[in-house]
Amino acid sequence: AKQHNLMTVLGLLEEGRMGVVQALITADNKVDLDEWLLQRLVLTPLDVNFALRKPAKAVHGDLHAVRGALQVMLSLVAHIEYRGDEAQAQPAFAAGAAEAGEEALNLLARQALNTQRLNHAMDSLEQLKPLVKPAFLKACTATLMHDGKTTVPAHELLRGIASCLDSPMPLLELFAPASDNVSGVGSK
Repeated sequence: AKQHNLMTVLGLLEEGRMGVVQALITADNKVDLDEWLLQRLVLTPLDVNFALRKPAKAVHGDLHAVRGALQVMLSLVAHIEYRGDEAQAQPAFAAGAAEAGEEALNLLARQALNTQRLNHAMDSLEQLKPLVKPAFLKACTATLMHDGKTTVPAHELLRGIASCLDSPMPLLELFAPASDNVSGVGSK
């Protein structure tokens, strides 16, 4: 069955029918976070490869240039990490914003984080110069590890974002309290 599925995907690629994959993602008239991330990880590079989308140009040399995108993604990370509990998400968001040097940013409501806004944010972040992308990921990590530990869904989200940006993910251990001997990944 796996061989058949691989041949089907390769056939879609060869025929330029990646719209079928997009149709499968949106078949239920909604796109959840996992589907959105899959779309970013798989379809965006394929669109570039098949000249359906221009590759992102590295034009932004600091995080201030993408502060709107930074606000969106730090809000997403905070809401996923704290499962929508704004009382806990707010200080975590503030820690990430401070790490980025953008203390004036405010946590966006979870309902404001739709796929269009996430795509626009990722498109902007893909335009960061390579040496600035780790600073963005470090700000996300500061949000994620605000309380010294993280959840698996939030950790996986950050790994996916780092992959989308083609940038190495920061070590979570650097953000854990010194007294912890564990990686900090688990459940809250």
